[in-house]
Amino acid sequence: MELDRVVSEIEDTGVYWRGDSSVEYIEGQAVLSLRIKNGDPISQMIPGLPDDVVDQIKYPTPTQVADSTSFQTEVLPRRIKVFNNGGSIREAVAPLVEIANSVQYPEIHITRRAGSYILILDQKAIYATESLIEYCPLAKALFTRHDYEDDTGLQDRILRELNEQAIGEFKMFGPNRRLQECEAKVPFGSSEIMMNAMEQGYFEVGIQVCDGVGTVITTSPQSSQGVGAVMTGTFFTTPIRDLVRRCYEEGVYPVCPETADIDQVEGVRSAILLGHNKIAVTTAAEANRDLGKISELEMEGIEIYKFALCSTGIEKETAEVMAEHADLAWTCASKHAREVIAPSALIQVGLKIPAYVMTQRGWELVKSRLLAIDPEFKETLDSLPLDPENRHFIAHISGGRLTAKPVSAIREGVDIPRPLV
Repeated sequence: MELDRVVSEIEDTGVYWRGDSSVEYIEGQAVLSLRIKNGDPISQMIPGLPDDVVDQIKYPTPTQVADSTSFQTEVLPRRIKVFNNGGSIREAVAPLVEIANSVQYPEIHITRRAGSYILILDQKAIYATESLIEYCPLAKALFTRHDYEDDTGLQDRILRELNEQAIGEFKMFGPNRRLQECEAKVPFGSSEIMMNAMEQGYFEVGIQVCDGVGTVITTSPQSSQGVGAVMTGTFFTTPIRDLVRRCYEEGVYPVCPETADIDQVEGVRSAILLGHNKIAVTTAAEANRDLGKISELEMEGIEIYKFALCSTGIEKETAEVMAEHADLAWTCASKHAREVIAPSALIQVGLKIPAYVMTQRGWELVKSRLLAIDPEFKETLDSLPLDPENRHFIAHISGGRLTAKPVSAIREGVDIPRPLV
């Protein structure tokens, strides 16, 4: 939390407000409301962590934070309020900002590669759960040329190596993480589609997830691609303060800067409150169930384009929510997603990790990406049927060209994740 920004926003609007914190100044009294991050999701996503790892990821409680200050406080289940009376706005607010900045969390991130949840601690991959799948073409394309072997020890080593490459090459999980990117990493990735669709003016901002920051609002095609280019899923993260500061400087708005919480519903609400009415949002894994809540935020004058991602291992009910609410849905290695989503899709983009186009407006977004890849493909695009009963797929072929065929032409042996789960 930066004092100058807090004071400026209070002077302009009467309140400094973020998804996880607020500071008000009313009649000489400043009030800080601060969410305290909960570390419970770590053990839920990665059960059976060794004791020496658990000892490194202790989290402060609201009571501990309140006891560390001499100011009047109120302790709530996951939040504290701190009160300070007297003085100018800056004088009253300054010590409260110091309290917010004094709350420290261990630097922990949970990402996913090939169906395995991987714990990153202090920019080092230290623990990986057993993968649900044996092979992932996306992980192979982004990070390594090695195939996966049906050997838990080797698999664990390879998954860690993937993250070391991500950290080394892309600076992920650290303060120097890239936030701006123009280069496409894969043909039909969500951030690539978002980048090109934003260039064409379909929406103004994207609600995405950034390691070290949590839910963010991206405001340009370059920041949308920068945040999401090699992000194969971040499911838990803690704030990296230098990265949060860089976000403000580079057109990436942190929704929960004090906790780096991942809350895409709150991200959409924040974008609407900031005055945006054309919004894209990504959701991932079981959080795809939040697509229903996000749909409820659509009202007259508000358009929300919904990207459903990271579906490997999801429950059937989650796949059903994706089919009902998503504009675009990536089925990854999910058996349920392919069984539930594919039959109602208008068209399919890609073969290895299919992206299913579920709505007409989703198709408009995808077309912007397809024409960026192959401008000569426009005539074919205009003639393609959008029909679940006669579904076609579009694939990337050599020479930067695209091709379209009926799904009945898909041959056995296509390079897809295996097994589907």
